[in-house]
Amino acid sequence: MSSVHRLLVAADARDECLIITPDKNIKKEDYPNSKLFIIWWPSVNTGNRYIDYILARILYFFSCFQVFFLCLLNIKHIGLIYANTAIPVVFIFRLLFRLPTVHRAYGTFLRVEDGFFKKALRYEEVFIFWFPASAYIVTNDGTRGDDVARYFGIKERDLFFWRNGVDVKKYNENWRNKLKLTNNLTVFGTICRLVKWKRVDRCIKSFLRSKSPNNRLLVVGDGGELNYLKNLAKEDERIIFLGKVSSEDASSLMSELDVYLTLYDVSNVGNPLLEALAYGLPIITCSTGDTASVIDGKNGLIFDVVNEQALIDQVSKAIDEISNNVKLRDDLSFFAKKYAENNIVSWNDRILKEIDLLYKLKK
Repeated sequence: MSSVHRLLVAADARDECLIITPDKNIKKEDYPNSKLFIIWWPSVNTGNRYIDYILARILYFFSCFQVFFLCLLNIKHIGLIYANTAIPVVFIFRLLFRLPTVHRAYGTFLRVEDGFFKKALRYEEVFIFWFPASAYIVTNDGTRGDDVARYFGIKERDLFFWRNGVDVKKYNENWRNKLKLTNNLTVFGTICRLVKWKRVDRCIKSFLRSKSPNNRLLVVGDGGELNYLKNLAKEDERIIFLGKVSSEDASSLMSELDVYLTLYDVSNVGNPLLEALAYGLPIITCSTGDTASVIDGKNGLIFDVVNEQALIDQVSKAIDEISNNVKLRDDLSFFAKKYAENNIVSWNDRILKEIDLLYKLKK
């Protein structure tokens, strides 16, 4: 994730870090002053969800053992532990060595209204909020992680509920020319991991219902839903799958869209939506999570999820309206930029704020 990478780059520039991760694609050269340990944490996909669940739990505790061992070997050099997982291990080191600890939640799937057993199934997330820490940094991505933190009794002074930053750049790439998208076309886009809860199927179903032949939908990303979504698109030439692209290419592509489309189940207030606002893109979205606290009808079109059919009908009509109404697009673009100017900070400012907090807590 961009937020993780940027924080590590900033921390590495000021100090030596001990990075423990299961990510085999992480590049040591990005963090030259730090030690990198890649733990063994294989993916689980037997085809049986019950067996997968049990194996995933076993692997979680095995990963905790690896983290414990590596931290113990390097304990003399550790001044603070910053963690998103292996929280029980972090708590042990907090107790034994009186280390300051930071628990990091990148949004949450937990809900205050969920019952005990539903919360228990997400025990890895529960650990983040349930175990004591010096500070809790929770991404304000519309999933209401601040409400969850308060539910678990976290004090306001220890809770840092921050949105991610956004950088708006001018790029030399010309994606429209590369993809042979002429100026008479209205280009919509959605950029995300293709997983079920991000509901790209809603975007495709709505687009298939739209009537304008001059619309195009760019689906950017990769994931387990890719084949399903391609089949759903029914070879409609207006829907173009671009697969996985780099963060820079995604931003470059975003800057050339005419309209941004995002219809997540949980919340739509992630980095892509914030970036779309910063670029002044007209936005079509739905009111899930805390999305309505950002998109108000002036800086983007937002629809309630009454039922699936009603939502798809409303979004398909909005797609046709926004593609044919230049004034509407201009108005939405104006208020999107205005919101971004008043509410969204740069990545540099956002990361510096977090680094400053970590150094205040550090032994």
